[in-house]
Amino acid sequence: MVRDLRAANDLLKTELLESQSKVIEIQDELLKCNREKFQSLETTVKSTVQNTMQSEMKSYSSALTENAQPAVISSDVLKKVVQAVVEEEDRSRNIMLFGLDEEKNETLSNKVDEIFVSVGEKPSFVASRVGKISGSKRRPVKVTLTCNGSVNQILAKAKRLRTVVKFKSVFLSPDRSPDERTQHRNLVLELKQRISELPDKKHYIRDGHIVTTEKPKT
Repeated sequence: MVRDLRAANDLLKTELLESQSKVIEIQDELLKCNREKFQSLETTVKSTVQNTMQSEMKSYSSALTENAQPAVISSDVLKKVVQAVVEEEDRSRNIMLFGLDEEKNETLSNKVDEIFVSVGEKPSFVASRVGKISGSKRRPVKVTLTCNGSVNQILAKAKRLRTVVKFKSVFLSPDRSPDERTQHRNLVLELKQRISELPDKKHYIRDGHIVTTEKPKT
Protein backbone atom coordinates (compact mmCIF):
# COMPACT_ATOMS: atom_id res chain seq x y z
CA MET A 1 0.00 0.00 0.00
CA VAL A 2 2.74 2.44 1.00
CA ARG A 3 4.77 1.42 -2.04
CA ASP A 4 1.78 2.14 -4.31
CA LEU A 5 1.30 5.56 -2.73
CA ARG A 6 4.97 6.40 -3.24
CA ALA A 7 4.80 5.28 -6.85
CA ALA A 8 1.69 7.38 -7.41
CA ASN A 9 3.39 10.34 -5.75
CA ASP A 10 6.47 9.97 -7.96
CA LEU A 11 4.24 9.79 -11.02
CA LEU A 12 2.45 12.98 -10.01
CA LYS A 13 5.78 14.75 -9.51
CA THR A 14 6.94 13.66 -12.96
CA GLU A 15 3.73 14.85 -14.60
CA LEU A 16 3.97 18.15 -12.71
CA LEU A 17 7.51 18.72 -13.95
CA GLU A 18 6.46 17.91 -17.51
CA SER A 19 3.52 20.33 -17.24
CA GLN A 20 5.79 23.07 -15.88
CA SER A 21 8.19 22.45 -18.75
CA LYS A 22 5.37 22.78 -21.29
CA VAL A 23 4.21 26.02 -19.66
CA ILE A 24 7.73 27.43 -19.92
CA GLU A 25 7.92 26.43 -23.60
CA ILE A 26 4.58 28.13 -24.31
CA GLN A 27 5.68 31.27 -22.46
CA ASP A 28 8.92 31.36 -24.46
CA GLU A 29 6.95 30.98 -27.70
CA LEU A 30 4.61 33.81 -26.71
CA LEU A 31 7.54 36.08 -25.87
CA LYS A 32 9.13 35.23 -29.21
CA CYS A 33 5.90 36.03 -31.07
CA ASN A 34 5.52 39.33 -29.20
CA ARG A 35 9.09 40.33 -30.09
CA GLU A 36 8.49 39.41 -33.71
CA LYS A 37 5.23 41.36 -33.75
CA PHE A 38 6.99 44.46 -32.39
CA GLN A 39 9.90 44.17 -34.82
CA SER A 40 7.51 43.58 -37.72
CA LEU A 41 5.34 46.53 -36.74
CA GLU A 42 8.39 48.77 -36.38
CA THR A 43 9.67 47.77 -39.83
CA THR A 44 6.23 48.14 -41.39
CA VAL A 45 5.70 51.58 -39.88
CA LYS A 46 9.08 52.85 -41.10
CA SER A 47 8.64 51.42 -44.59
CA THR A 48 5.03 52.51 -45.03
CA VAL A 49 5.55 55.99 -43.63
CA GLN A 50 8.57 56.49 -45.85
CA ASN A 51 6.82 55.27 -49.02
CA THR A 52 3.61 57.18 -48.36
CA MET A 53 5.34 60.38 -47.39
CA GLN A 54 7.63 60.21 -50.41
CA SER A 55 4.63 59.80 -52.68
CA GLU A 56 2.73 62.64 -51.07
CA MET A 57 5.77 64.93 -50.97
CA LYS A 58 6.25 64.43 -54.71
CA SER A 59 2.68 65.58 -55.24
CA TYR A 60 3.24 68.55 -52.96
CA SER A 61 6.51 69.40 -54.67
CA SER A 62 4.74 69.43 -58.01
CA ALA A 63 1.97 71.60 -56.64
CA LEU A 64 4.49 73.96 -55.06
CA THR A 65 6.33 74.33 -58.37
CA GLU A 66 3.14 75.06 -60.22
CA ASN A 67 1.49 77.37 -57.70
CA ALA A 68 4.51 78.79 -55.87
CA GLN A 69 2.65 78.29 -52.58
CA PRO A 70 3.86 76.54 -49.41
CA ALA A 71 2.58 72.96 -49.10
CA VAL A 72 0.92 71.77 -45.91
CA ILE A 73 0.71 68.10 -44.97
CA SER A 74 -2.96 67.44 -44.37
CA SER A 75 -4.62 65.12 -41.88
CA ASP A 76 -5.75 62.99 -44.84
CA VAL A 77 -2.12 62.15 -45.57
CA LEU A 78 -1.55 61.04 -41.97
CA LYS A 79 -4.73 58.95 -42.11
CA LYS A 80 -3.44 57.24 -45.25
CA VAL A 81 -0.18 56.44 -43.49
CA VAL A 82 -1.91 54.95 -40.45
CA GLN A 83 -4.35 52.94 -42.60
CA ALA A 84 -1.52 51.59 -44.76
CA VAL A 85 0.46 50.57 -41.68
CA VAL A 86 -2.51 48.72 -40.15
CA GLU A 87 -3.33 46.91 -43.40
CA GLU A 88 0.28 45.91 -43.98
CA GLU A 89 0.66 44.61 -40.43
CA ASP A 90 -2.57 42.59 -40.73
CA ARG A 91 -1.43 41.03 -44.02
CA SER A 92 1.96 40.10 -42.57
CA ARG A 93 0.21 37.56 -40.31
CA ASN A 94 -1.75 35.95 -43.15
CA ILE A 95 -1.05 33.07 -45.53
CA MET A 96 -3.09 32.47 -48.67
CA LEU A 97 -3.78 28.87 -49.75
CA PHE A 98 -4.70 28.15 -53.37
CA GLY A 99 -5.89 24.89 -54.92
CA LEU A 100 -7.25 23.32 -51.73
CA ASP A 101 -10.25 21.07 -52.41
CA GLU A 102 -13.54 22.65 -51.36
CA GLU A 103 -16.44 20.55 -50.12
CA LYS A 104 -19.88 21.31 -48.78
CA ASN A 105 -19.98 21.45 -44.96
CA GLU A 106 -16.20 21.00 -44.86
CA THR A 107 -14.16 21.32 -41.66
CA LEU A 108 -11.67 23.81 -43.04
CA SER A 109 -9.52 24.03 -39.91
CA ASN A 110 -8.75 20.29 -40.08
CA LYS A 111 -7.66 20.57 -43.72
CA VAL A 112 -5.39 23.53 -43.03
CA ASP A 113 -3.97 21.87 -39.92
CA GLU A 114 -3.10 18.78 -41.97
CA ILE A 115 -1.26 20.97 -44.50
CA PHE A 116 0.77 22.68 -41.78
CA VAL A 117 1.62 19.34 -40.16
CA SER A 118 2.82 18.13 -43.58
CA VAL A 119 5.45 20.90 -43.59
CA GLY A 120 6.43 20.31 -39.97
CA GLU A 121 4.48 23.12 -38.29
CA LYS A 122 1.49 23.20 -35.92
CA PRO A 123 0.60 26.84 -35.19
CA SER A 124 -2.59 28.38 -33.86
CA PHE A 125 -4.64 29.93 -36.65
CA VAL A 126 -8.03 31.03 -37.97
CA ALA A 127 -8.97 30.03 -41.53
CA SER A 128 -11.75 31.08 -43.90
CA ARG A 129 -12.60 30.84 -47.60
CA VAL A 130 -12.32 34.06 -49.61
CA GLY A 131 -14.88 35.08 -52.25
CA LYS A 132 -18.26 33.81 -53.39
CA ILE A 133 -19.03 30.21 -54.29
CA SER A 134 -18.85 29.80 -58.06
CA GLY A 135 -19.62 26.34 -59.42
CA SER A 136 -16.75 23.89 -58.99
CA LYS A 137 -14.13 26.61 -58.66
CA ARG A 138 -11.96 26.25 -55.55
CA ARG A 139 -11.96 29.43 -53.50
CA PRO A 140 -8.67 30.48 -51.90
CA VAL A 141 -8.24 30.19 -48.14
CA LYS A 142 -6.98 33.01 -45.94
CA VAL A 143 -5.20 31.80 -42.81
CA THR A 144 -4.39 34.24 -39.99
CA LEU A 145 -1.69 33.25 -37.52
CA THR A 146 -0.59 34.77 -34.22
CA CYS A 147 2.63 36.32 -35.54
CA ASN A 148 4.44 36.84 -38.81
CA GLY A 149 7.34 34.68 -37.61
CA SER A 150 5.10 31.63 -37.98
CA VAL A 151 4.10 32.84 -41.45
CA ASN A 152 7.73 33.05 -42.54
CA GLN A 153 8.53 29.58 -41.15
CA ILE A 154 5.61 27.97 -42.98
CA LEU A 155 6.31 29.73 -46.28
CA ALA A 156 9.96 28.68 -46.07
CA LYS A 157 8.85 25.03 -45.83
CA ALA A 158 5.98 25.26 -48.35
CA LYS A 159 7.95 23.43 -51.05
CA ARG A 160 7.65 20.25 -48.97
CA LEU A 161 4.03 20.00 -50.10
CA ARG A 162 5.27 18.96 -53.55
CA THR A 163 6.25 15.61 -52.05
CA VAL A 164 2.80 15.08 -50.47
CA VAL A 165 0.50 13.55 -53.08
CA LYS A 166 -2.65 14.80 -51.36
CA PHE A 167 -1.50 18.43 -51.38
CA LYS A 168 0.63 18.46 -54.53
CA SER A 169 -1.71 21.00 -56.16
CA VAL A 170 -1.89 23.29 -53.10
CA PHE A 171 0.08 26.53 -53.33
CA LEU A 172 0.96 28.78 -50.38
CA SER A 173 1.77 32.47 -50.71
CA PRO A 174 1.94 35.67 -48.64
CA ASP A 175 -1.18 37.83 -48.39
CA ARG A 176 -0.22 40.48 -50.95
CA SER A 177 -1.72 43.93 -51.45
CA PRO A 178 -3.33 44.75 -54.85
CA ASP A 179 -0.14 46.53 -55.97
CA GLU A 180 2.00 43.61 -54.82
CA ARG A 181 -0.25 41.15 -56.67
CA THR A 182 0.16 43.16 -59.87
CA GLN A 183 3.93 43.26 -59.45
CA HIS A 184 4.06 39.53 -58.74
CA ARG A 185 1.85 38.77 -61.76
CA ASN A 186 4.22 40.73 -63.97
CA LEU A 187 7.18 38.88 -62.47
CA VAL A 188 5.55 35.53 -63.23
CA LEU A 189 5.00 36.59 -66.85
CA GLU A 190 8.62 37.70 -67.08
CA LEU A 191 9.73 34.40 -65.52
CA LYS A 192 7.78 32.38 -68.10
CA GLN A 193 9.33 34.43 -70.90
CA ARG A 194 12.81 33.94 -69.45
CA ILE A 195 12.26 30.18 -69.21
CA SER A 196 11.10 30.12 -72.85
CA GLU A 197 14.10 32.13 -74.06
CA LEU A 198 16.73 30.34 -71.93
CA PRO A 199 15.49 26.79 -71.32
CA ASP A 200 18.98 25.54 -70.43
CA LYS A 201 19.14 27.82 -67.39
CA LYS A 202 17.40 27.66 -64.03
CA HIS A 203 15.08 30.60 -63.33
CA TYR A 204 13.16 31.55 -60.18
CA ILE A 205 11.76 34.53 -58.28
CA ARG A 206 13.52 35.76 -55.16
CA ASP A 207 12.90 39.00 -53.24
CA GLY A 208 10.95 40.53 -56.10
CA HIS A 209 13.52 39.76 -58.82
CA ILE A 210 14.11 37.08 -61.44
CA VAL A 211 17.23 35.06 -60.66
CA THR A 212 18.93 33.01 -63.38
CA THR A 213 21.55 30.36 -62.59
CA GLU A 214 23.14 27.35 -64.19
CA LYS A 215 21.18 24.11 -63.97
CA PRO A 216 22.89 21.47 -61.82
CA LYS A 217 24.69 18.88 -63.89
CA THR A 218 23.28 15.38 -63.67
